[in-house]
Amino acid sequence: MCWAHLARNTGGLVTRGGDSTRAGVWARSLYRSLFADRSAFVEDWTSLRTCQRRTRQMQSGFGELLTQGTLSADVMVRRMCKGIDHLWPALWTYLDVPGVEPTNNVAERAIRPAVLWRKGSSGTQSGSGARFAGAMLTVASTCRMHGLDLFAYLAGVCTACMADLAVPPLLPAPA
Repeated sequence: MCWAHLARNTGGLVTRGGDSTRAGVWARSLYRSLFADRSAFVEDWTSLRTCQRRTRQMQSGFGELLTQGTLSADVMVRRMCKGIDHLWPALWTYLDVPGVEPTNNVAERAIRPAVLWRKGSSGTQSGSGARFAGAMLTVASTCRMHGLDLFAYLAGVCTACMADLAVPPLLPAPA
């Protein structure tokens, strides 16, 4: 569950009026506080315990908002709140599991080149083309992550295949 997506998806509630506006405004306020506290922790302005304590307080407020939202006369608000309530444990995983982030921004940045390629090229025309494109995009991304020259790696693969040698490893050997 990604908090950034949740914040974007509830933005439309603010402009609908009634229960929807109240729920949307409160949710936005909670998101802003949550992200401000997380940023302060990441930038080492607060301790982990302080961040967790403050976020648990927001968690309680957010739970109240969801409970009220599930009883709303507005069908859209009820549906959204029930959906969020269903994902409740996933929203707070980052508080208890080291290394888990409240958003999936890193993952989205990693797949962005593939998304842009697909959008610009209209994708592929066959299953084998899709598998080839997926493999090549994976190799390109892995080379980028490890600071390897993609062209040099692919040239090495082609050279090895023509000489009937083993393909060079894409990942560095474990230390």
